[in-house]
This record gives sequence, structure tokens and C-alpha cells, in this order.
Amino acid sequence: MRPDMDPVGKWLDAATRAIRFGPDRKSVRAELSAHLEDKEADLRRIFSDLTEEEARERTLNEMGDPKEIGRALARLHRPWLGWLWTASRWALGLSLAL
Repeated sequence: MRPDMDPVGKWLDAATRAIRFGPDRKSVRAELSAHLEDKEADLRRIFSDLTEEEARERTLNEMGDPKEIGRALARLHRPWLGWLWTASRWALGLSLAL
């Protein structure tokens, strides 16, 4: 399967697209990816007759609408909070260096 056709990647892209602060987007994507993997593994363990593709499809359906999740995550991960956190780390590092 081509990487651009990967349903999990598309779901993750849609779920994290609205997060405007890059480092937050990257960490949220990694966390969501881990949740998807755990959910898929649980489904395959519980329902041993599921194929990998069926478990993946069911996982994505059960996780919900990625755009709706993305809007909720974007409200939590405001870019100004990320920039403020980054600036405070730089200020602390500079003050310790001096």
C-alpha cells in the first residue's frame, strides 16, 4: 500500500491538521498513533478472527470523526501557549547561563 493511501496516516493528518503549533502537533500525532495501535491490538486480541485490515478499519471508526477531534485538540493546543512555553525555556536557559 502506498504511504499516501494509508488510512491511519490520513486519519492522523485530519485529526492534527488544526493544531497550529508544530511541536504540539507532532507530540499529539505520536500520542494518537499510540492510542490507535493499542486499540487495534486490543481488538485483535479480543476478536481473534479479525484480519489486520478489519481491526484497523474498526479502530478508526471507533475513534470517531478526526475533524471533530482535531477541532477539540486545537482548542487545547493554542499556538501562543506553545510559543510562551518556548520563550520561557529560552529565558530560563539564558538567565542560568549568565
